[in-house]
Amino acid sequence: MNGNVTVELTVESRLENVELLTDWINTVLDGCDYPRKIQTKMDVVIDELFSNIVYYAYPDTVGDTTVRLQMPADRSGLTMTFIDSGEEYNPLFFEDPDITLSADDRSLGGLGILIVKSLMDDVRYERRDNQNLLTLYKSTA
Repeated sequence: MNGNVTVELTVESRLENVELLTDWINTVLDGCDYPRKIQTKMDVVIDELFSNIVYYAYPDTVGDTTVRLQMPADRSGLTMTFIDSGEEYNPLFFEDPDITLSADDRSLGGLGILIVKSLMDDVRYERRDNQNLLTLYKSTA
């Protein structure tokens, strides 16, 4: 594929759709000649963030989540945005866990988001028009 490419997929926010999302992303990234290491990082990010949406944005119901991929013509990076209309949930609001502490001494939660932040070059959250938007950028350099 040449030129700038933007694609998106909307799925029900159910844990069993993680595999559907990762398969879709990998197919798109293969078709756009992205390196396998980028695909592997995206797979981890999707697994973590989609499960957070299922548990926190839609705790008592099932809604939809849209994943949008934006790829520049030169394939110098990749922007992925998760969009849902669930309850407001900003995973970046919480302080990163202190990983120097033993598992027994630190509070539960936050490790998945810490991993996401370590794999991506930029992670941003905003609430707009009653939607959660979590946007991630990864450089291919």
